[in-house]
Amino acid sequence: MVWEILGESLLSALFGALFERLASPLVRNFFGDRDFDHTLFDKMKTVLLTVNAVLSDAEEKQITNMAVKEWVNELKDAAYHAEDLLDEIATIALQCELEAEAKVKGKQVMGLFFAHNSSKEDKDSSLKLDKDIESRLKNIVERLEFLAQQRDIMNFKESVRGKPLLVLPTTSLVDEFEVFGRDKDKEKLKEFLLAGNAQKGSRIPVIAIVGIGGVGKTTLAQLLYNDSEVEKSFKFRAWAYVSEEFDVLKITRTIFESVASRSCNVKDLNFLQVKLKERLKGKRFLLVLDDIWNDNFIDWDLLLSPLKAGACGSRIIVTTRSQSVASMMRAVVIYRLLHLSDEDCWSLFAKHAFRTSNPEEHPTLKRIGEKIVKKCKGLPLATKVLGGLLHPELEAEEWYRILNSKTWELSTDKSSILHALMLSYYHLPPHLKQCFSYCSIFPKGYEFEKEKLVLMWMAEGFLQHRKGKDTMEEVGCRYFHELISRSFFQPSNRDKLCFVMHDLINDLAQFASGEFCCKLEDGKLNEISEKARYFAWSIKRLDGPEIFVALQEVKSLRTFLPLGFSNTSQCSALSKIVSDKWLPFLKHLRVLSFACHVITDLPETLGKLIHLRYLDLSQTSIKKLPSSICSLYNLQTLLLASCIELAELPANFGNLINLRHLDVSETNLREMPLEFGRLKSLQVLTDFFVSRNSGRKISELGKLAHLRTISISRMQNVVDATDASEADLKSKHCLNELAFTWTSSTHEVQNEIDILDNLQPHKNLKKLTIENYGGSRFPNWLGAAIFSNMVFLCLSKCKISTSLPPLGHLSSLQGLYIIEMEVLKRLDSGFYGNGHFGVKPFQSLRTLLFEDLPSWTHWIHLANEGEHFPSLQQLHIRGCPKLIGTLPKHLRSLKEMKLHDLDALMTLSQELFEGNSSFQRLEIVNCPSLSSFPGGDSLSNVKTLSICDCRNLKPFLLEHSMHPFRVLESLQVMRSCDSLQSLPLGLFTKLQDLHIEDCRNLKSLSIPNNLHFDLTFLQKMKFKDCPNLEFFPEKGLPTPNLQSLLITNCNNLMPQKEWGLHRMVSLTCFEIEGGCSNLELFPEEGLLPNTLTSLRISRLPHLKFIGQGFQHLTLLGKLEINCCEKLELMPEEGLPASLLTLHIQNCSLLADPRQKDGTKKRNVVDLLDKLGLEGAYFYLDDQGLQHLTAPVYPKKGLPSLSFIWSRKCSLLRPKLQNEKKYWSKIAHISFIETNKEV
Repeated sequence: MVWEILGESLLSALFGALFERLASPLVRNFFGDRDFDHTLFDKMKTVLLTVNAVLSDAEEKQITNMAVKEWVNELKDAAYHAEDLLDEIATIALQCELEAEAKVKGKQVMGLFFAHNSSKEDKDSSLKLDKDIESRLKNIVERLEFLAQQRDIMNFKESVRGKPLLVLPTTSLVDEFEVFGRDKDKEKLKEFLLAGNAQKGSRIPVIAIVGIGGVGKTTLAQLLYNDSEVEKSFKFRAWAYVSEEFDVLKITRTIFESVASRSCNVKDLNFLQVKLKERLKGKRFLLVLDDIWNDNFIDWDLLLSPLKAGACGSRIIVTTRSQSVASMMRAVVIYRLLHLSDEDCWSLFAKHAFRTSNPEEHPTLKRIGEKIVKKCKGLPLATKVLGGLLHPELEAEEWYRILNSKTWELSTDKSSILHALMLSYYHLPPHLKQCFSYCSIFPKGYEFEKEKLVLMWMAEGFLQHRKGKDTMEEVGCRYFHELISRSFFQPSNRDKLCFVMHDLINDLAQFASGEFCCKLEDGKLNEISEKARYFAWSIKRLDGPEIFVALQEVKSLRTFLPLGFSNTSQCSALSKIVSDKWLPFLKHLRVLSFACHVITDLPETLGKLIHLRYLDLSQTSIKKLPSSICSLYNLQTLLLASCIELAELPANFGNLINLRHLDVSETNLREMPLEFGRLKSLQVLTDFFVSRNSGRKISELGKLAHLRTISISRMQNVVDATDASEADLKSKHCLNELAFTWTSSTHEVQNEIDILDNLQPHKNLKKLTIENYGGSRFPNWLGAAIFSNMVFLCLSKCKISTSLPPLGHLSSLQGLYIIEMEVLKRLDSGFYGNGHFGVKPFQSLRTLLFEDLPSWTHWIHLANEGEHFPSLQQLHIRGCPKLIGTLPKHLRSLKEMKLHDLDALMTLSQELFEGNSSFQRLEIVNCPSLSSFPGGDSLSNVKTLSICDCRNLKPFLLEHSMHPFRVLESLQVMRSCDSLQSLPLGLFTKLQDLHIEDCRNLKSLSIPNNLHFDLTFLQKMKFKDCPNLEFFPEKGLPTPNLQSLLITNCNNLMPQKEWGLHRMVSLTCFEIEGGCSNLELFPEEGLLPNTLTSLRISRLPHLKFIGQGFQHLTLLGKLEINCCEKLELMPEEGLPASLLTLHIQNCSLLADPRQKDGTKKRNVVDLLDKLGLEGAYFYLDDQGLQHLTAPVYPKKGLPSLSFIWSRKCSLLRPKLQNEKKYWSKIAHISFIETNKEV
């Protein structure tokens, strides 16, 4: 297969690490001090150099030659073994050095291998170890020599760089009927293309479209290029496909040919550029450069030379996968193209898979196709390719095969999915290939943290580090951001601190890593090679000990990484098996995690994992670390966060001289181990617990010169300012983040002032937190102008401090948090810094938060307020009940303001928003005195508006009838505006989300009389606790794209056909809860649209019948009915066959097996035409059921069922206790919850 090259293309990075290890003084000294065959060392170096010379050629030839592929695999495996041995040798040498130092000091070091003393037994042990190492080294050298001898047999060539991958060039042509979901992207960029002549100097504005391979960058550029308005706006248009080789002559010739409308064979670049400049002079042109990889500014500047002659208004569009390319070009717009929605992907897929057929005519294929589309995760190329492999004449089995196949198994030609993605991988340097392929151990969709991944890369030796340069962590961060820039990683949508890989990028990583990475995902473990080095275990379901049978022959694992969370007893048993029985055999581990597992201890054999560099025990129940952990001299990272049972660290903890990261946050530790200052490599320490005992004082920090992040807790134990001085924070130039925390409720005021005065950090400090400080004033150094690098400051719970330092002097400060300062009454000129040295205060501040300041009354502003806070984007004020002074004016950069619990606030000044076109979000909560809002167009640019618990606020919405909220997307009004009677929807033409709750006097929703008016953008509406709301607009809701409608406790609001719900073709979710006291039947026929997928009916006190409105709900997947005490009958016609989730609770009359006339009532479950519970759940409560009958319960069980809750099922208990056959029926289910009655 053409893709085989990927598996081993990172070998050169592994060899680089081997050469570094061979050159290590520790290794060389080890060989020099022993009676070894010293030729082995030289032989290894020679054979590695010999093989390294042909790596590029070997990696290319394995494309078509399986023998070469096997040779490369064997070579990589041998290299891993060599690295393990050299690392072991370096560790032994390190132990010898430590023992020699300890001997001088009269101390003892825990021995990993032997203790150097004069006893005959120890000398014999040392000799035996030396012979073992020499024997293993000899075997490795012989294996490498054997592989090296084959290089000539396989006819490898030296120093041959892999050939560029062949790729078909793109053109400017596009079939617009095959493009879906890019209208908004096109319009956004088109607006810039057609904008005025806003270019500066001779620079031509560049628009960079950046995104993952296959996301549609070229297609979007084609749409723009061929747009009729765009075409009319430019005298010349040119399209140049660039790809991997940035050939300035070739590109220039292509542009010239487009401009001159003739072919050109000139090979003189100077001649071409002169002629091109003449053609473009004074003309407005559009140039598209498609698929650029080169980020060399010299090449780019050379290409631009003749283009600068173009007229103002000329534009250049580039498409690239790398943000670094866009940055190098100084693009004025970097447009990151996102994935398509599932709906747009389905349209694209259906066009190719069903051709001219209607998908509705093939319901089974349509259902499979929808799952295939979800597999594509919004990538149009994948959607198009997979759609092209199918057609409606194929059997469903073939569609299922495509659904269940791995991506590379579907790649049949150069237009395939992996080929597009492989180009990105091909361009990575070896060290990034190594880092990226390692990520194949992550399950699809797994969210990973940058910091932890970088630490794992460091532990695996992937980071190329040179002493005197950046730290390894900084190198790793550069690698990480480079992979983001190249679209391999992307920020998570759920957690801003995490990142994910697109599913197809995950496939690429898995393919690239080959047999050396493996993972257990969703209980599925493919055949694992004994060469595997990296293993991850995803606990999305529970698996038995048998999963480790497949790993018994894998003796050389370097990473063992259980992922996910579980706190069950079964997981606890598995953790015990792994830690006690299996772990001792994994002698080559470098990365080990038991995070979030139920383990209380670890065996002493942990100390035998001499290669271990990363150990994560976070959120476990571990009570004590084994003392042998102190012999893990290579350990770099130890994570113990949230180990709430852990009360102490081992006595010899100071032996961990290579420890760089120690996280002991949220533990039960109260003091540090003795001689903590020996950990001289430490860079990140989440908590240093100060003690008054010798060897545990704050002065120990004076020995830690490389600290970058530290939080110092229990500061009340610093009793002597001299000790504080000896911590020597002022000399720690690497220190970026620092926190001081006092944990005592009593304070020695003057002592704490003196101590903090003596803890002045280095001027390079970036982040500082001071918490529970008991001094009446802050130290003079805080707020000093020399701290020009400080970007974040938090002063919290400084309860007797009456004023703030001159923080306006901090020229780089971006975030300022002032929290729980009980006696602070006013902010005045001292806060700003009195204009010291002519510096304008708070020039860089972006986020300002004041919280829980009960005595604060006035915020006094200086003259020329417009010059203060010029960069402020977020202003949050919470829990300041006495604040009566006005807020700052003319905050021209403000984007977001949140005001919570300001009892005395009566009005907001219009001047606050004057001249601000950036303001987007306003949130006001519990400001009971607030009665008026700024008028005019001051809020016309707001996108999110939330008003809660402001009962006295006048109906400000009506006051804005002349200045509508033109761009408002989200409106929330809760327990506010009691005098509001009518909600004028016509003010919100761009509204997407509307939430109205507890507006006591609201009676109606009003819209303009304009027949063409509609709320096109509105997607969600929720009305709750509005007792007087009686009707929606007479002609129905003008909301064609409404997706969700929720109505709760609106007594007078009865669902009616006049609402026009049946016309809402986008409505998928409808909920009605409470109120509707006269409603006995729901839903009536024709009330709800057939697009509905989720329906919830709750707390309707007089509901008796479920009506015939269900008959046409063919897409309904979830139905929930609860707390309808008078509900007697479900529809005789049955429930929709599409139902996936059924939840019925507290509907007692449904459990009555008889109707009023005495006839037998049909079982609720019997009303289902089919029980299609796909990964969902089935919930029946108080239904009087005794069994699930055969017509309902499939003979093969419910293979996709993931959850079972059973409560109050006393008749089921003997079945489960006495008839084991029932257990086999539910053994595959992930979560089974019962109560003691079962």
